[in-house]
Amino acid sequence: MACLFAFLFYILAWIFLLYIVVSFFVFKGWRYPPYLPSLGKVKRTLLNETEKILSASSKPLVVADLGCGDGRLLFRLARQFPQHQFIGYEWNPLPFRLARYRLRKYPNVRVFLTDLMQEDLSHIDVAICYWSSKIEFAEKLKESMKKSAVVISEIFEITGWKIHCKVVSRIFGFRTAVFIYRVFDQKS
Repeated sequence: MACLFAFLFYILAWIFLLYIVVSFFVFKGWRYPPYLPSLGKVKRTLLNETEKILSASSKPLVVADLGCGDGRLLFRLARQFPQHQFIGYEWNPLPFRLARYRLRKYPNVRVFLTDLMQEDLSHIDVAICYWSSKIEFAEKLKESMKKSAVVISEIFEITGWKIHCKVVSRIFGFRTAVFIYRVFDQKS
């Protein structure tokens, strides 16, 4: 039985690797990071920091996951905070479909298959992301988000931005961090 489990795990790992390689070429992977789910303690750290902001708010907030993948972060947040609105943006069709299916029963969540760089982000109060630190991404956030917005980035620092708070975490035993930014702290 253990051999069968190991063999199935091996096959699934190869399928996932093949999917990442194919999605890199087919779905503009050179422009956006490939779908990789948030994992371990760093995922819990990101969720905890987001939960603190949502719990402290007396008014409904709009929270966006910029590259929501399969929607696992939105699923947990939407279930815990039904008074807030959640938006997921994903560029890759397969994780997008998984997210839409996973979140179909939550009226406070919308998920879009889109090029994030073409979207209007001016209505977002809190953005969570697990992105590379491309300068175009930093400029897009600074130009299009409201000044009162907060951006929480898992693992990656946003190039050229002043960090409001850095929360140390771990992934697979390696030290990493969750970075919290306030848009109004960023100089034009």
